[in-house]
Amino acid sequence: MKRLPVVILAGYETDPRKIQKNSERLKRKLGVEYLEGINKGLIGQKEVGYSILQKLIDTYKETPFISEITVVGPEAEFREADIQGCYYINYNKSIGENIKRGILEYKGSTIAMSTVDIPYVENHHLINYYNQISKHLNDKDLIIQFVDSTNIRKESKWKPSTILIDELGSKRSVVPGHFYIVNTNAIPEQLYEFTSFLYQQIKGEPLLKKLYGTYKKSTALIDKKQYLNLGYAFLKLFFHKLKVSDGEKLAENILFKTHIAITNEASFAADIDEKYSEYKNAISYLEEKKKSLDRIVLKESKHKIIDSALSESL
Repeated sequence: MKRLPVVILAGYETDPRKIQKNSERLKRKLGVEYLEGINKGLIGQKEVGYSILQKLIDTYKETPFISEITVVGPEAEFREADIQGCYYINYNKSIGENIKRGILEYKGSTIAMSTVDIPYVENHHLINYYNQISKHLNDKDLIIQFVDSTNIRKESKWKPSTILIDELGSKRSVVPGHFYIVNTNAIPEQLYEFTSFLYQQIKGEPLLKKLYGTYKKSTALIDKKQYLNLGYAFLKLFFHKLKVSDGEKLAENILFKTHIAITNEASFAADIDEKYSEYKNAISYLEEKKKSLDRIVLKESKHKIIDSALSESL
């Protein structure tokens, strides 16, 4: 089993003007209250004493293919909350800049990378996914995760599903996942700005506008000879004709060797973006996890007391 360090992206927007602008835009376009300007990693800390970040760290610590855990974000806030079990990179800018900082820390290595707000991911989900992709770890520079949306209870309004044709020829309704594998030597500088564009500037836009905006921004990354190939791929995607293999081949011709993995594990796509239902569901889940942990700690404490008493009696 190849072991990988994992980088958790735990930064958030702190500029009041951007927070207001993004919040108003998403509410106007989608009618949702987005968790903008909130440290998602600390959700659950005040409410139940167990944060999303600590839950994710605990899950990664139990995962055999994870070698170490590094968090990119506001270190002081996490240390104040007594988050344990990780290294820190004290850095909090745009999503693209945060990705870049995490990659530079492990330059020369292959790493896993995830966002912080995926509290429902459990150890067995990660192991199942690793078994699915492990054969590609040595020959691909990027493993992009998609999640079969038929397994998702409620589709996000700002991340609608799209259709890809898998290797068996089946049409799969998919949404982006939040757990990627990256060869840090293969990432071009322009990709960081492109990632920030995807996450921040076209969030909540209609699909056609997203596709056009992404295509236009993508042309800054590629040779002009690939413009038509890229445009053709986006048209196929729009008309539900794009094969996973076509997307992988295009990515390899343009940038690097890519594998597109479609998983059935819905937890990889169940991030916490919306203020009400998603937030409340996450708090309830964290509360149950905290109770479970407390029961384990109590049981272990009782065993220690019994063992100590037996030792003394002997």
